[in-house]
Amino acid sequence: MHSPRPRTLEALGAIALALLALILLLPGSATLPLLDRDEPRFSRATIEMIERGDWVVPWFNGDYRFDKPVLTYWLMRGGYALAGRTELGARLHSIVAAALMAVLLHAMATRWWSSAAGMAAGLTWLFSLQVFIHGRAAVADMPMVLAVTAAQYALWNLVGADGAGPRRGWWWLLWLCLGLGFLAKGPVAVLVPLVTLLLWRWVFERRPLPWRQLDALRGLALMLAVIAPWGLLALRRTGGAFWRVGIGHHVVRRGLEAFDGRPFIPFYYVPTALFSYFPWMAWLGAVLLVARRERSPRTRFLLSWWLSPYLIFFAYTTQLPHYILPGMPAFFLLLGRATDPSAGAIARRAADLPRWSRRWRAGVIALGGTLIVLAAAAAWAARGDPVFGPLAPLLGGLSVLLAGLLTAQWLYPRPSSPVMVAAVLMLTIGGEVFARSLRELSAGPALQAALGPLPPDVECIWHRYQEPSTVFYTGCRWRALGGVEEIRDRMRTPGPRVVLAAAERLDVDDLLRTRLAERVWGRPKRARTDWSDEIARLEVTGYRRRDLRVFVIGTGSWYTLVVFDNLEGLSGREPVASLPVTSGGAR
Repeated sequence: MHSPRPRTLEALGAIALALLALILLLPGSATLPLLDRDEPRFSRATIEMIERGDWVVPWFNGDYRFDKPVLTYWLMRGGYALAGRTELGARLHSIVAAALMAVLLHAMATRWWSSAAGMAAGLTWLFSLQVFIHGRAAVADMPMVLAVTAAQYALWNLVGADGAGPRRGWWWLLWLCLGLGFLAKGPVAVLVPLVTLLLWRWVFERRPLPWRQLDALRGLALMLAVIAPWGLLALRRTGGAFWRVGIGHHVVRRGLEAFDGRPFIPFYYVPTALFSYFPWMAWLGAVLLVARRERSPRTRFLLSWWLSPYLIFFAYTTQLPHYILPGMPAFFLLLGRATDPSAGAIARRAADLPRWSRRWRAGVIALGGTLIVLAAAAAWAARGDPVFGPLAPLLGGLSVLLAGLLTAQWLYPRPSSPVMVAAVLMLTIGGEVFARSLRELSAGPALQAALGPLPPDVECIWHRYQEPSTVFYTGCRWRALGGVEEIRDRMRTPGPRVVLAAAERLDVDDLLRTRLAERVWGRPKRARTDWSDEIARLEVTGYRRRDLRVFVIGTGSWYTLVVFDNLEGLSGREPVASLPVTSGGAR
C-alpha cells in the first residue's frame, strides 16, 4: 500500500483538530449561563438588533451600544439562526473561530516546517486556558484573533524571506482580514500587525524589507472599503456618536483611566501569562531556545508578533488578561517549531532541555498542581457551610478542569492517545459540572424560568442590582428610577410591572478575610451590605413578593434579590414556575 500523500495527511490533521475543538468547546456551552457583563450585552444587543430589523447600530436595553463594531453581532445572528436565541447560539461564532484557528495554525506550521510541528501548534492552542475560556465566550475576541492570524500569515508571505513572493492572493487576504478584524474589535486588529512589522524591521531583523509588495495605499483603500459601508452608516445614524464613544471612550479613555477603578499594575501581563498560557508556560524554555538557536527571519517575525500585544498594552491603563490573545498564536507556532527535527529537536523530550528550563517547567507544573489541590481542598472544606457550601461544586469542577489542562501538558512534544483521552474526559466532565453548578446559582436563568415570557407592555424596574444578564434572560427593558420612594409611587400607578431589588449583598472574598481576621487579628471586616429597610418600603398592596438568593461570579458576591410583580392573573398570561429559593447565601 502507498503511504498517504503529504496533502492528505495535512487534511486529516486539520479535520482531527477541528473535531477536537468541537469536542472540547461544545460541552457546557449550552448550559453555562452568560457570564460577567460583556457576554449578556453582546447576546442581548444582537437580539434587539434582530427585533428592530437593524443591521447597523447595536442596541442594548433600549439604548445604543457603542462598545464594539458590528461584525460580532452579525456572526451572532448566524448562531441564533442555527441554535436559537440561547447561550449556545450566542457562543457558536467563538467556537467556530477557535476551531478555525487550530486548523490555521496547523496549516501554517505544517507548511513552514513539518506535520509534527503543525499538530503541536494546533493541540497546544486548543488545550490552553485562555482559549478554553474565550473559545466559547459570547464576545468579539476570537473572530478578531482569527482575522489577525490570517493577516499575519499573509503579511509574512508578502514581505518574508521564504520566497513565497508577492502573489496577489496574499495581498487580498492581508487587507481584507485587517478590515474584518477592525469590524470585529476595532483598532487592535490593525495595530498588532503594524507593531509586528515595525518590531521585526527595526528591532529583530534590522534589514530592508520589500515594502512595495504591501501596496499600502491601495491596501488601505481596500481595508476602508470593507469598513466604510457599515462605518459611514453607523456614524450618520448616530450623529457621530459611534466614533466619539466607541473610539473616544472605549479605546482612548480606557487607555488613560483604569476600567472600573482598578489599579494600574506595572508588568501586569508578565505574571498573568502563567494564567493565559496555562499549562504551556511550562515549555517556555523550548520557545526561547528556538528563538536563540535558530535566528531565522521567520522566527524573528514570530517573536515580533508574540511581543506586539505586550508592547501595545504595556502602558494601557485598563488591564485584562485576555488582551494578549492576538499574540498567543505566535507562541504556539514557536512551540510547534521546537518539536521539528530540523530545529535540532529542541523539545524531543523534557530531559533534552537545559537545567534552567527543566526547573522552570517543574515549577509551573508544581504551581498548577498546587492550584488543583487548593481548589479541591476548598470544595471539600466548604461542605455544610451556609455561604461557601453551595460553591463547592464550582470549585470541584474548576479543580477537574485545571487537572485536565495540566494533563494535556504531557501531549507535548509527542501526542499520546491515553493522555489525550484523559485530558478530554476531565475537561468535559469538569466543564459540565462547573456549568451546571453555576447555572443553578445564577439569577438570570432562575428569573427566566420564574417570570416566563413577559407581556410587551410590562414595566421592568431594577434597584441596586443591574446585572446585564437580567436583560437577556427576561427579554425586558429594565430601567432605574431615582430611589425607593419614586419606585414606590410608580408601583401604585396602574399597569403591569416587575420590580427587582437587592435586599442584601455578601462579598465572598471579604467574608473569607473576615473569618481569617477573626482568627488571626480579631478585627473583622464588614462583608455584608443590608438594604432590607428599603425592601420593607416597597411592600405595596397588589404585589406579590418572592425572594431569591443568587451568586454573581463576576463580583464574587451573594445577593438576596426580591421580585415584586402584579402579573398574577394577567389576561393571556400562562402560569409559570414558582421562583426558586437558593439556600446558598443563608444568613
